[in-house]
Amino acid sequence: MFSDAGGVFSACLSGMQEIERGSRTRRTADRDGRFRIFLERAFYAGCGICGVGISHGFHHKDRGGNRSTESESVSIADFPALNAGLNTLSTIFIAAGWWFISREQKRRHITCMVAALVTSSAFLTCYLIYHFNVGSVRFTEQGWSRAVYFPLLISHLILAIVVVPMIVMTVVPALRSRFDRHRKFGKWTMPVWLYVSITGVLVYLMLYIWFPSTAAPVR
Repeated sequence: MFSDAGGVFSACLSGMQEIERGSRTRRTADRDGRFRIFLERAFYAGCGICGVGISHGFHHKDRGGNRSTESESVSIADFPALNAGLNTLSTIFIAAGWWFISREQKRRHITCMVAALVTSSAFLTCYLIYHFNVGSVRFTEQGWSRAVYFPLLISHLILAIVVVPMIVMTVVPALRSRFDRHRKFGKWTMPVWLYVSITGVLVYLMLYIWFPSTAAPVR
């Protein structure tokens, strides 16, 4: 009698555990689905920011306020918006890669990190082209914004220099299948890289959108 009751109790307990596991699996699947939707929307938002520079090229005006005859080319003045878009995409790819590897989804992690390398490299190329042609753009806004902008800019510049060898030291072991070293460096590289990408967008917003400079660029 007691053995029969014990068997029924064990069966009920097993059933409850199966239900709980199933519920947990569904919740995880729901979270994964919502995160994939968020990534997809964020990706398109980043693409939209990238397109700002291009769209400005089609509506470029000359100094007299008239439409430029070179309306089919992208002006060098559009590069800051393009750079911000590339930084936004890098941020999305880095965050997604971090999220995927935390769930042992290695193939998706690799895809996102390769995409982050491509967008970051494209950003660096466009950044150098812009400043080679335009020079340095000064932050002219006064007040509290300076106390925010300059620490943000300085930390961004310092870590942008530091993160380049960090990325190399993280990627090379992965290419050589030295995943122990890849993980060792990656846990430091990824948050620094993410910070640089995010602050790059914030610097653009402060310098060109929220508090646009009123001074001519300095060569």
